[in-house]
Amino acid sequence: MSIRNFFYQECPVCGRQLRIGVNHLGRELACSHCQGSFIARDPDIAKQQTMPTEEAPDSLSFQVISINPQSTQLGLPR
Repeated sequence: MSIRNFFYQECPVCGRQLRIGVNHLGRELACSHCQGSFIARDPDIAKQQTMPTEEAPDSLSFQVISINPQSTQLGLPR
């Protein structure tokens, strides 16, 4: 899977396809053609976020461990 540096979004004012850098995601931008204002949103990312994911278990289990303070040294060695 390749990482994209840009995406295309339609200007909501004039309808032109605009090439937008991913570093502008979530920012308010102005269309270079009509100067219309819009928020940069990648529709592919929105689709990925709404896809169903595996549900997390209702409870988590952890292994309990004990540490002997006599044998544990924290910090830098002297």
